Amino acid sequence: MTAMIHGYLVLKNIPDREWSYPINERRQTIGRAPDCQVRVPNHFDSVSRRHAEVWSDRKGMWIRDCHSRAGTNINGVWVDHVPQARLIVGDTLGLGPASLEVVPDVAGLAAAPALPGVASPTYCGGDQDTSLFHQVVIARVLAHTLSPAEIDVLLWLGRGIQGDIEVGQLLHRSPNTVRTQVASIYKKLGLHSRAELLAWVRRANHSPGSPAPPAGRRGPRSHLVRSAGALARRSNAAGVP
Repeated sequence: MTAMIHGYLVLKNIPDREWSYPINERRQTIGRAPDCQVRVPNHFDSVSRRHAEVWSDRKGMWIRDCHSRAGTNINGVWVDHVPQARLIVGDTLGLGPASLEVVPDVAGLAAAPALPGVASPTYCGGDQDTSLFHQVVIARVLAHTLSPAEIDVLLWLGRGIQGDIEVGQLLHRSPNTVRTQVASIYKKLGLHSRAELLAWVRRANHSPGSPAPPAGRRGPRSHLVRSAGALARRSNAAGVP
């Protein structure tokens, strides 16, 4: 039986036909090792040989960091210390300098991975900004103080879902629980408002060498909001726990 595909991983600024992988029920390892099912080109040398795992199930798409050196973030939120993190269409994954996007479809699935060590003409190397590097290191350390439940909340806030009721519906938690968890996030990060929190994510959480967050190649941040809203409606209709 053919595996159901819930989405695709593509490398930003690389044509789909050169690099794209389906996300399905099979657990696939992302990394530079030759035996990885999702093979990242070797010129992304900060990506670990076995960096992360990605898969899907009836509840959605998921990623788990495999104790990588450079870590894994979703839209700037570090998730390398939690057991797994949910993905939705429109998310951007940061694996070291590699920037991957979750998309609903591709123009053409890559027939075979790019040759290892061969850099795409669109890849731009260069020296890392030292101050940005330190910002990212500090942000990653601070993110590791957040519990998995708090990371779940922060991920939805970063996708543009701002209301406690809406976040609660997506996570199947009460609005009061969400408010308590948001307050805990503020305290741990030394912030005081959601505007400060989102600015912190944008400013300090993107891996050095990765592009700035605003718009993915498939559309602006509003695409994430639409995906999240559709997911909430399906969950409520199906009574998913």
